[in-house]
Amino acid sequence: MFWRLYQYSLRAMLRKKSTLFWSLAFPVVLGTLFQLTFGSHSEEFARIPVAYAAQGEVETSPFLELLDAQEGPGGLVTVRRAGRAKAEKLLREGKVEGIFLEKENGEVSLVVDEKGIGQSILSGILEQYARYASAFARIGAENPAGVRAAAEGLEKEAAYLREKGISDRPEHYFMDYFYSLLAMNCLMGMTVGVEIAANGKADLSDLAARKAASGAGRFWMILADLAAAVTGQSVCVAVSLAYLSGVLGIWLGGHYGLILLALMVGSALAVFLGAFIGVAGKWKKDVKEGICVAAMLASCFLSGLMAGGMYQVVEARAPIVNRLNPASLLVCAMRSLEIYGTYGRYARCVAALAAMTAVFGAGAYLCVRREQYDHI
Repeated sequence: MFWRLYQYSLRAMLRKKSTLFWSLAFPVVLGTLFQLTFGSHSEEFARIPVAYAAQGEVETSPFLELLDAQEGPGGLVTVRRAGRAKAEKLLREGKVEGIFLEKENGEVSLVVDEKGIGQSILSGILEQYARYASAFARIGAENPAGVRAAAEGLEKEAAYLREKGISDRPEHYFMDYFYSLLAMNCLMGMTVGVEIAANGKADLSDLAARKAASGAGRFWMILADLAAAVTGQSVCVAVSLAYLSGVLGIWLGGHYGLILLALMVGSALAVFLGAFIGVAGKWKKDVKEGICVAAMLASCFLSGLMAGGMYQVVEARAPIVNRLNPASLLVCAMRSLEIYGTYGRYARCVAALAAMTAVFGAGAYLCVRREQYDHI
């Protein structure tokens, strides 16, 4: 009986156009728009734009060679050569974060109009150059034979000026948006859970009244509906994951089996949370669906879907929110696989999602286990 009810529920879910659109088509479309917006600009945003201006006609100089090297693979800056007036205009317009001014005697100075991470990195580049230029001048005057050895030491120590990730995997600078998109895809199962709850309450749905009058046990009918909803939502999320990684070519860390496992647990949590909201209280179905949509949007906002870096802001000011927010837990689980390549943090996030699923499932069961109707 259970498997037959499960099959019927799964077929009914996959035939519902609104469910297919929001759980399958919408994430695919939104992921495509994210890729068109962010994909081709990740490298541009990763580097710090800076202008270089020199007094007189300077074709090349040691400092300019350093900047050219920093534009190479793994470098940190993009350099625009311009006259001083044009460079200052670029700085005022916010098109560059600083200006390197080189005088005819080789002295270099940095001009910025604000303080930030980019300006600090530019200042570090200049300070390192000035320190080594002074050292080379002193070594050349006192011991010309030691210049070569000093140059080899410079090549080794200057490596910190190049971008280096924690792992050797290629990293997309807007990955939090895609991770949050997958989390939102999971949480869309909340509305499916509300509908299942409504279809199990004879005082809210005609379909539930017919089910209550049938010979099948109510518990098994609801359990079959929930299992079918989790399966259908997991299939939709798996399609979104395959589309992002296979069609759009977005690097998601390589641990696709573990990512899919986390997304399946997240889908189960969404369905059971929606079912709990559906059976709790005496509100109408539309009100409960509105609560689910609001909760989903708030959860995804805090995870960084609408505002980049929001997860880090919440982590710095209210870390407990990230420990309880389902979307943040999903983002953290997937992000930890990409950055660290270890499984400790991933396991904690998935365990927290599974525990929340059990809590909401138990809560939904307690709400309906003694519910009876005098007449239908």
